[in-house]
Amino acid sequence: MNINVSKTTLNGAIAFFIAAVPMAQAYPGLHISVTLMAWLSFGAGMARLYVGTQQMDADRIVAKIPGDPTPQSVPAHPVPDDPKAVPVIPPQK
Repeated sequence: MNINVSKTTLNGAIAFFIAAVPMAQAYPGLHISVTLMAWLSFGAGMARLYVGTQQMDADRIVAKIPGDPTPQSVPAHPVPDDPKAVPVIPPQK
């Protein structure tokens, strides 16, 4: 089974978990270790940081510029500003 989850959706789910941590800590009757919740919150924050670094800004696209074999992020609306820049479509997982 192949489940595709967008980075935006994943970021939202992680944000929900981060917001739920203080709520879970507010109810001592749940008997959830504060240390465990702190580490889970830290892990979720690091995951959100990673997902955020993998997201592309809406007004940019990865493209190959003539003379430079390395794809780079260039301004786009929704195609590259430079007509010689060829968009690089990332492989779908």
